[in-house]
Amino acid sequence: YFFFVVVGLGVTGSCVNSHVFYFIPDNMNWTSAQTYCRQHHTDLATVDDWTDYDELLKTLPKGFTEYIWIGLYRNNAAAPWVWSDSSKSTFSSWDVGQPNNYGGEQFSATCPIKHASVCYMGVFLHFTARNITRVY
Repeated sequence: YFFFVVVGLGVTGSCVNSHVFYFIPDNMNWTSAQTYCRQHHTDLATVDDWTDYDELLKTLPKGFTEYIWIGLYRNNAAAPWVWSDSSKSTFSSWDVGQPNNYGGEQFSATCPIKHASVCYMGVFLHFTARNITRVY
């Protein structure tokens, strides 16, 4: 006879958030771009890390050098930057002197200006681990 016990312990409450980005070539103001993204995808693009940033850049047409709307915004100069989906902004690649000039990778602009945009389709996976005990 064999007495065999398997005890499994895992991470609880870990989440994976993955984005699929879509370039939208139509020139719109920020609010219209947000509405479009919410109707056809999930929202304007959020960029949580360098991997997201690189994936977003891959969606742009080859040789594209224009500015684009993403989901980062704030209501006034004293307010914190947040994403269009209401998540907190923890990543940025602002150029020196930003967020208030046109010399870098990311810059701030007033919402009425019309640009192309990048939307994302979000995939949110939530894993919950369980303790497993089996006796054989």
